[in-house]
Amino acid sequence: MSDDGVGTRIHCNIRVNRLAQIFFSTWLSGVFIFSAVFAVSAVVSLVRHDGPIADNLEKLAFPALFIGFAAGLVFIGRWLARAEPRFLIEYLCETLTARVVEGSRD
Repeated sequence: MSDDGVGTRIHCNIRVNRLAQIFFSTWLSGVFIFSAVFAVSAVVSLVRHDGPIADNLEKLAFPALFIGFAAGLVFIGRWLARAEPRFLIEYLCETLTARVVEGSRD
């Protein structure tokens, strides 16, 4: 908050909570590492002709599903939160009987 002579100016950042960012980054890193190890194992099994090809192809499908699920979570989460900054700004304006200064939305 800062006083600009005419009123009080509120500066804010609308973003994901830091703890949620750390958790999600750690989780996604684990998914990618697990998927990479699983995919390499499946490719090595395919090259060595270990077991039926169908089993090795299933091993290749799991990493793709894990990564697809993780990407889907990110996409759906961002889609659900698409109007949240506008909603929060409108809520602040109504609650504080304030107004948005033109050109201040960055």
